Amino acid sequence: MSRLLAAFLVFYVAPAPASPSLTAQRAQFKKAWAAAQNGDLATLTPYLGKLANYPLYPYLRYAYLDSTLAQQPDDTIKAFLQQQWALPLANDLATDWLQVLAKRQDWQTILDNYQDQTDTASRCAVASAHLAGTDDRDREVWTGVA
Repeated sequence: MSRLLAAFLVFYVAPAPASPSLTAQRAQFKKAWAAAQNGDLATLTPYLGKLANYPLYPYLRYAYLDSTLAQQPDDTIKAFLQQQWALPLANDLATDWLQVLAKRQDWQTILDNYQDQTDTASRCAVASAHLAGTDDRDREVWTGVA
């Protein structure tokens, strides 16, 4: 009886082997991931169409945007964060973006896009934005000067 139960469990509970197309996509994803992390759009582009339905596709977009963050238009980053807000790495991208914005002293964009990140660097960026911004009332609130 126990052999029959074991055979049943192996047959019905064991994960199905990956399909050849999924196996190929995994291999392609690894290559695309390396290109995305290096900001190599020329190498990444041929994989994008092949991997559009792959479950980890949004991570490729994240990796490319994060590696080229200083060159990306703010609207591109905002759109990604709005579309992929539930992606575990979206908060990392938002944090990295705040640092880019702080380096270029884009205080208003920081204030417009800060989402209560709790890391020290993001909190420092938003405090700097409040202090260095052009809104005198805001600066008074943050410095306690009336």
